[in-house]
Amino acid sequence: MCGIVAVVRRRARRDPPALGQVRSRVEEAAARLGDGTALPDPEALAAAAAALGHADRALRGVPGVRALLDDPAGADRLAGSLAALAVVLEAIDARFDEATGLDADALEARAAAFVAVRDAHWALARDRL
Repeated sequence: MCGIVAVVRRRARRDPPALGQVRSRVEEAAARLGDGTALPDPEALAAAAAALGHADRALRGVPGVRALLDDPAGADRLAGSLAALAVVLEAIDARFDEATGLDADALEARAAAFVAVRDAHWALARDRL
């Protein structure tokens, strides 16, 4: 016996997010990370990852797509903020290669927190936009 099975999702029950608020989360993350000249502490990295994760969740699903389609200028501004953050992330990544004076556990904690930041940034820049 065979048949066709379909999964139908419920309609989204939340309103599209304001892209200005999403962008402010990205800028909050950037502020926590600094300009990339120093290796941020694990708390700053965790806070940045949380801010980016919040922005990513806001843009998921139909409401997120609707927000991006309804406000192309806002989407462009968001893309610009994410591009600027990518430059900082590259600079921080280079700081890991130069890190001296940190014990292995401290360096590992920072690296793990940094992976969370990079993953959240990737989701926003590549999956959502």
